[in-house]
Amino acid sequence: MKQQQEMWITILFCIFLIIFNIWMIGFGKQPWVISSLNIFFHEAGHWIFSFFGRFIYVLGGTLGELLMPLLFYGYFNYHQRVPGQVFSLWWLTTALYDVAIYMADARARALPLIGGDPAGHDWWYLLRTTGLLDYDIFLSRIVIICALSITAYMAVLTYRYYELSQGKIIS
Repeated sequence: MKQQQEMWITILFCIFLIIFNIWMIGFGKQPWVISSLNIFFHEAGHWIFSFFGRFIYVLGGTLGELLMPLLFYGYFNYHQRVPGQVFSLWWLTTALYDVAIYMADARARALPLIGGDPAGHDWWYLLRTTGLLDYDIFLSRIVIICALSITAYMAVLTYRYYELSQGKIIS
């Protein structure tokens, strides 16, 4: 009985995360708590990648923000913990959403930055350097499509978890 309860609580939690993603991306909302966590790893990424030249240093913010949930996903995937995988992918989609917002602001540089200087806008620098600045909105939409695709995969994983818990899949 306890195992059944645990399974349903886990499935409901995974469904909540999927619905949250659809709400977040569909309505353009993200709670500040999540953004604050992501920005912490973003800023840490700048420091970690600062040893590899200016371009990688600037890109390192985004890399730090995306690599942390991917590391968690790798851990849970290795240990075959589906709920942990779903949570890690959810975290990744929130980071991707943050990146998409930041990327879409590259030309306008209207978002408030931690350093305050609009010339320090990561995606303005990255896209200008690569000659892709005029495609900032387009590229941000691709990132959002990636986040939505990962959300769909979260649903597949949740269903797989349900089937595993029912003994329908032999792993």
